[in-house]
Amino acid sequence: MKKLSHKSFKIVARRYVLFFANPQMGVQDFIKKILPKWMGDFSQDPIILPTAESFPSGMPRVILKDDAGNSIQLSNERLDIILIHNEDELGHFKSMTQRAEKYFEEFFEKVNWDISRVASVITRKHPIKHAGKVLAKHFCNKKYVSKDGALNRPMSFNIDSHKTFQMKAFSVNSWMRNHAAPQTDSDLGEISCTQDINTVLGEPKPLTFAKVKAFLKESTIESNKILNLYYPE
Repeated sequence: MKKLSHKSFKIVARRYVLFFANPQMGVQDFIKKILPKWMGDFSQDPIILPTAESFPSGMPRVILKDDAGNSIQLSNERLDIILIHNEDELGHFKSMTQRAEKYFEEFFEKVNWDISRVASVITRKHPIKHAGKVLAKHFCNKKYVSKDGALNRPMSFNIDSHKTFQMKAFSVNSWMRNHAAPQTDSDLGEISCTQDINTVLGEPKPLTFAKVKAFLKESTIESNKILNLYYPE
C-alpha cells in the first residue's frame, strides 16, 4: 500500500477571511466603493441580498463568483475570498495570495470597518484507492489496522487536531482536518487535508492591512511546516 507524504497532496483551494470587530448591518459602503471595481474580475452576475432581521448574521449578503469557482462573499460578520488553484498556471499558488492581498488592501482603503481577526484556510487533496484504510494506517497503531483490528477496512476515516501557539507576532489557532472518503462510482477514493490557521479572539487593537499581509505570509510558511509534520517523507 502506497505510503502518504506531504508530496502526495495537491492544493485545490485557499480561503482568506477578515472578521469584523462589530457586525455590519449595512453593506452600502461596500456596494458603492468596492463592488464596481471587483465585479470585472468575476464572470457571473453579482448576488446582493437585502437587509432582513430574519437572515442569520453570517449569511453572505453580497456574492461575486466566476465560472472557475473563485468567489468573494460578504456577510455582516466577515469577508471571505475563495480562490481555486490552477495547476496549469506556473506560480499560481503565490499569485493566489497576491490576489487576495490586492482585494484586502482595497477593502482597507475604501471601507472603514475595524478588523478583529484574520484566517487562512488551505485545502489539499489526494485521490487514492482504499482511502479510509490508507489514512487509518498512516495515523493509527498497527493493532488497530491489522486484519482483526477495529480499523482494518474503514470506508471513510477522519482525524482532526486543534492547537494554539505563537506564530511570530500572532497568537493563533491551528486546525488540521484529515478526511478520507470513497467515491460512489469507482474504487478510487480521496484523502483531503484542510488546514485552518486563524488569529485568536481578544486582539487589543484592530488589525491593519500591514498586519494582515504579514499574517498571510507567515501562515503560508507555517502551513507547509505543519503538513510536513503530519505527512513526513
